[in-house]
Amino acid sequence: VGEYICFVDSDDEIVPDTFCIETFYGNQDIIFSDLILRTGGKDTIWKAFECNNIDRKIVVKALMKDGRLNGPVCKFIRRQFLVDNGLSFDTSLFEGEDALFIYNAILKNPTMGYWEQVSYVYYKEFSSLSFRLRKYKEKYLIVSDELYYKSLELIKLTDFEAEEENAIVNHLQSDHVGYIFSVVSDAICNKVFDNEFKRVMTQSINALQFRDFSKIRLSEKIYYIQRRG
Repeated sequence: VGEYICFVDSDDEIVPDTFCIETFYGNQDIIFSDLILRTGGKDTIWKAFECNNIDRKIVVKALMKDGRLNGPVCKFIRRQFLVDNGLSFDTSLFEGEDALFIYNAILKNPTMGYWEQVSYVYYKEFSSLSFRLRKYKEKYLIVSDELYYKSLELIKLTDFEAEEENAIVNHLQSDHVGYIFSVVSDAICNKVFDNEFKRVMTQSINALQFRDFSKIRLSEKIYYIQRRG
């Protein structure tokens, strides 16, 4: 059994020589690396971080920024760290299990390092939500809520200054509101927006506690006011 675990999607690629000994010099629990986003024959490098020396604050801010780090790919995770902390994927989820896995791992206070090299080629697929929405419907919002509150927990347990923490939470809340109404819009277009879907949507909206509503993006604010009103 190897010391580290690396996750790979079946339709992606690992860059040659990724598993060289140099990668693991730091002896950390989680090692982040960069990836290539390949879409329509065009390659774009996604850097995990803008600096070499990372800490928990830097990692959490990156996780909350745009979702690029939320999956387990481009990471090498010490097997014994996963075993000792009882970490595994929630196989009952159809969406968001990758992010939840990483969030739970960070909450266990791992030692972390950054290998500033491309280790992974991610093939972006533009797929429709239609099939999943018809199958899972309002469960999309339930999963989204679970990730949102796990994100808040991760932020709260990281030693941010008050002003920085508020800025991160405001960004997260704005994204969350936007996602709710994106799913609702798709549900309406796919004719699966029924009473149960509406109930879960209303529950998600009513549960939100904004630190500073003025910081929410205008488009999300309008949706929120319309639904609350």
